[in-house]
Amino acid sequence: MELIEREQQLKKLSDVWSQVRARKGCIALVTGEAGIGKTSLIERFVSEQRRSGSVLWGACDDMFSPRPLGPFLDIALQLPSDLLQQIQSGADRLTISTQLFIHLQKNPTPVIFVLEDLHWADEATLDVIKFLGRRIQLSSPSKVL
Repeated sequence: MELIEREQQLKKLSDVWSQVRARKGCIALVTGEAGIGKTSLIERFVSEQRRSGSVLWGACDDMFSPRPLGPFLDIALQLPSDLLQQIQSGADRLTISTQLFIHLQKNPTPVIFVLEDLHWADEATLDVIKFLGRRIQLSSPSKVL
């Protein structure tokens, strides 16, 4: 899919990614109305940067009761670790946060975290994001989108 008039946004994301590759962790927030093309923008950005880092993608769902740690369940399925088992067994937020942080520290390549639809996130998900965000400068290059 061709993106129209998104060069400026792609440039900003690329600039942030350059900082990440220079070992300066960053968080970028992509906002906009439903249907405006946020996911298409991120998909394009990720496709352009995939060679220079790894991508972990998770999403929150529009449910009456949000899935606890929903996007991190999605991410756990993509990792060679016991994170999925820990989440499913009811491990606390600090344990989950710490496991993700350790993964970032050990990963030799930059990581793009894509977390979609955070407006539907549960409290545990928001706590993990806060935990990682406060420590992002201490980890190997990483980025949360």
